[in-house]
Amino acid sequence: MKNITHIISKEIICSICQNHFKIIWEASINTWLDPELIKKILDDAYYYECPKCNSEIHLDTKILINCPKGMFWISTAENLDVKQQILRKYEVIDENNEIIRPSFRDLPQGEQTVRGGSNASSFLKKELEKIKEEILKDEKLDNPFNNSKKKDNNL
Repeated sequence: MKNITHIISKEIICSICQNHFKIIWEASINTWLDPELIKKILDDAYYYECPKCNSEIHLDTKILINCPKGMFWISTAENLDVKQQILRKYEVIDENNEIIRPSFRDLPQGEQTVRGGSNASSFLKKELEKIKEEILKDEKLDNPFNNSKKKDNNL
């Protein structure tokens, strides 16, 4: 299966204390498999806490979105109105800013099932959780996927 949600480890530097630390974030999001990650973009949940000084650092980056209408980049640094406009254009959210959950009928032919007919979504979600656990274990990181902290200022 190609074009799955891609999770990577990235080293960032705290702008306050210059501490280097690693985070895990989604470099790309496949809306067929992980539509709930669009909420993370809308909620601007890309803040990470420095383990040394506890400052919050915003990850300003671009994320590749793969959806039924195509692939496009969205920046975590954009304001909410711009993000909503882009996501509406590609029919990822509706006019009420609710996430549109694509049907597997929208998947390109040949990608609806994997491994002898199992549902691609459930299989890949399990595989994605395994990858997250391995990265966290290998990097000895706290789980940043439950990060709900947010500040109004970017550091």
